[in-house]
Formats: sequence, C-alpha cells, structure tokens
Amino acid sequence: MTQPSLSICAPCIVGSGIIVNRSDIHRLLCDLGQVRYFDVVDGEVRARGTGYVMEVLADPQAATVAIGRTLYLNVCSFDYLRLSTDLEQQVTFDLVRDARTLRLVPINSDDDTERALVQDFQALEAAVADVLAASLDAHMDNCADMDNCADWQALDRFNRSREGRG
Repeated sequence: MTQPSLSICAPCIVGSGIIVNRSDIHRLLCDLGQVRYFDVVDGEVRARGTGYVMEVLADPQAATVAIGRTLYLNVCSFDYLRLSTDLEQQVTFDLVRDARTLRLVPINSDDDTERALVQDFQALEAAVADVLAASLDAHMDNCADMDNCADWQALDRFNRSREGRG
C-alpha cells in the first residue's frame, strides 16, 4: 500500500504574521523606500530616525547599519520579521533578534513619485549606454585593423562591462 504524499504548502500571510524565511524577508524589505525606524532594546527605544532603505542583503559577515538618513539591512542580523497592520492599514515591519527589535514604518510617498523617478533614471541610464555603444560601433566601422585598434579594444571592454564579464 502506498502512503499519501505529504507536501508542505508555502505560507500565505495577509496583513500580519511572522516570516522566518530569509528570502521572503528580503523580498518584503527591498522596496520599502523611505521609512521611520526605531531601534528597540528590552522594550526601550534606544534610537529613532527617518531614512531610505538603500540595500537589503543576506550576508552572515555583514552588519545592519542605520546611519544618517540611510539604512543597509542584513536579513542575517535578525531571527524573524513580524508584520502587523493597524486600523488605518499602516504596515509595521519588526525585525527581531533576541531582545532587540528594529521597527520599520514605511512613509508613503505621493502616488509612487519616488519609484517612478528611479524607473526613469534606470531607463535613461540604459538609453545612454545604448547610444554610447552605437556611437562606438559606428566609429569602429572606420577602424581598418580591428586587432590593433585602441578604439576597438575600448569598445570590447565597454561591452564586456555592460554584460558583467568585467
């Protein structure tokens, strides 16, 4: 007689709950943008501020850093993420480890203006890179000896850097 397959269903969290999977925590924190933060130790607020989440990483050797108006969050600095939503639908992200909680409260920007600016910048950056590559390609058409042409070598380095091959 065969035994039934026991498959574990991934959790579904709506509004509030506890997240322990680091990749889930990473996904949730990546697009927070501007937040109010509170460093709470043993129930006492030790530090507070407002800043932008600049980077979210998962590196056991790196620190979580909140300095000035910037936050660099390392999911390995925490045991779990507690999500909660209040009556006004404001979401609170509590990153917890032992007696320390780093509370993040997103600051809503005007109709996603900040996100639109980032997308516009990324599109502009890609367009400029394409124009530069096309310009270099056109210049290279005039280069007679490809192997000894410094411009060709520069174009090759440029294309390799765009493709992440250094």
